[in-house]
Amino acid sequence: MSDQQTNSGKTYSTYTGDFYWDIKGRPQTEVWGIIRQLYMEQLPKMIVAHERNSSSWSAHDLVDWRATFSPIEVIAWDLIKSRPNLVLYPQFPVFNYFIDFANPLLKVGLELDGKEFHDNATDRERDQMLAKYGWKIYRASGSLSMKDIELHEAFPHTGVRTEAERTVYLSEYQKWMSSSLNGLLEAISIYYFNKVHDESLDLIIFQTLQDSSHTGKQLISLTELTEPF
Repeated sequence: MSDQQTNSGKTYSTYTGDFYWDIKGRPQTEVWGIIRQLYMEQLPKMIVAHERNSSSWSAHDLVDWRATFSPIEVIAWDLIKSRPNLVLYPQFPVFNYFIDFANPLLKVGLELDGKEFHDNATDRERDQMLAKYGWKIYRASGSLSMKDIELHEAFPHTGVRTEAERTVYLSEYQKWMSSSLNGLLEAISIYYFNKVHDESLDLIIFQTLQDSSHTGKQLISLTELTEPF
């Protein structure tokens, strides 16, 4: 069964069982205006969901996000939705910007840096400006985002018993975190949402986040952290 469009400009998704705005074919300025308005209307629900549980969503699909996404954003969105404890809303408006994926209650964002749309100096200036207002922005390059690396799954932490196995596991885990978008998302998920930390992995997680941010010095070490926000 295909999705059904209504006269209000919304489409009923037979997959999610909910309505979303159909933005295909609309001018880009109109699309950004619709997204900004929808988030303004959704913010009270986002606050309620966050207060109930920081890992709770108020809504996944306000619009047909794939109509706005680049190929690497599609990959990121699929990875984000596959993690039950990771709440990053797509194309979230902050000042005059739209952050690729962000949580406004924790003031944490993820930007995917494809060469076509990003300049390192401009990105750094923007991230530092947002940092003045409490935002933490993490960045993944386009090449990093396209990598499909699952090194850590060959070394499940719960199965590591000997010191030698542990050394191999930590080495592979660090390589996976620093070399893939999925690894960066896990670092964000653990640091900001899970709130249960493993001291043996804290340094790897902390270093991954430091290396992915223009303003990494603002982070608090996980060994000192009681509440990450």
